[in-house]
Amino acid sequence: MKKQRHIRTRLTFTLIGLTCAILLAVMLAFNIAVQSYIRSRVSTQLGEVTQNVFDDRREDGHGQKGDKHFDDRPDRVTGAEYSAVVLAEDGTLKRGLYGSDEASNELACYVRDHNLSAGTASKVVSLDSGTYAISIQADPVEADSLLLIYADVTSITTFSQRVNLILLIVIVAAILVSVLLSRHFAKSFAKPAQTLSDFASEIGGGKLDPRDLTFRDAEFQKLADSMNGMVQELSDAKRKQETFFQNVSPEVRTALTSIRG
Repeated sequence: MKKQRHIRTRLTFTLIGLTCAILLAVMLAFNIAVQSYIRSRVSTQLGEVTQNVFDDRREDGHGQKGDKHFDDRPDRVTGAEYSAVVLAEDGTLKRGLYGSDEASNELACYVRDHNLSAGTASKVVSLDSGTYAISIQADPVEADSLLLIYADVTSITTFSQRVNLILLIVIVAAILVSVLLSRHFAKSFAKPAQTLSDFASEIGGGKLDPRDLTFRDAEFQKLADSMNGMVQELSDAKRKQETFFQNVSPEVRTALTSIRG
């Protein structure tokens, strides 16, 4: 025998399950879409910036570190700022071209510790100073050197994390709303069901009085009308039976009474 549950419990778990499934699907789709778009956009921009830095290096020779990023106008879509440093082949920092010293030193240590080499493209790394997308190419000016181009994407990842936090808050709020809605819906279902159950108990007890029942739900109303029709048929059958016994002769009545026990 299957375990019985109250309507309220079933509705609560159903609404919570559907709500969580929908919102989690939205969160997952959002993260996949954002990460895919960011990677695609940043990858494209890294390629363009790398080519620009190459051109500058070829024109200016060794060049000097500037006071601003190579492109001091952040990408209008992702907000990422692009910077560049020159590394030795073992990852040791030789000089920064554009960007902050803290980020340059951290990235140089990361490249050295992870043995990254030329050809690394659009790799996202998280460091103490922030999150960066990096690209490593052979330096076109200095032999045995690497050119590290990186984009600070900390603001993008922070935005994504904030959106996820908001979505989690929405999920919690939706669960609370689901509980309240389930209580309301359960009450709207349970009350007419209990009324019909009481009516059925009266019929089973021999009380054949029709009830004037009106429900908002068509299914409950149809069941109530059917029960009233059944009560009417039982009442007619009982009345006919009583009339029959009243009209038969005393002998037959006595025999039938004996048969009925």
